[in-house]
Amino acid sequence: TDTLKATLTVTPKNLTENMFESIPAQSETGEAVEPAISGKFGDAKLELGTDFTVTYENNIAQGTAKAVVTGIGNFQGEVELTFEIGESDLVKARKAREALEAKYTTNELPTEFVTTIDSAKVQWFSTSTALGINNANGAITMIQVEEEQVVLVYALVIVNNAAEYASFEFVVP
Repeated sequence: TDTLKATLTVTPKNLTENMFESIPAQSETGEAVEPAISGKFGDAKLELGTDFTVTYENNIAQGTAKAVVTGIGNFQGEVELTFEIGESDLVKARKAREALEAKYTTNELPTEFVTTIDSAKVQWFSTSTALGINNANGAITMIQVEEEQVVLVYALVIVNNAAEYASFEFVVP
């Protein structure tokens, strides 16, 4: 019997950017933002720790961040994937609440309330029976009162799943 010996050499495949899915925009958290990296080679899923490693740069504050993907095992080379880090929904809601508070600085009851501000949704409510608020259009219905009274009006400022709360005092004549 004859024995055949051969050496098989696997040449690592170079990583390319089109092997990886683009990274969607992320929200700033105050900590390192490290989104998952997904990739494919043909129909095969690339595995973190087997086919590639990832390091991140500029990934804490708002702006353009970078995921540096390095091939290992049967893959080689580096690919840089960028993604944007923007304000979180909670920060957007807080800024919208602050804008709302700046809009209603007097105790004079407006003729209507805004239902959106800085692309945040605003829902209004009051425990007072002296006025009604239509959250669809911001219209205020006042019930006749015998004497001037101060009413508390509350606003819930909503951006996706984040919300901020504000309270206002208005005089109903």
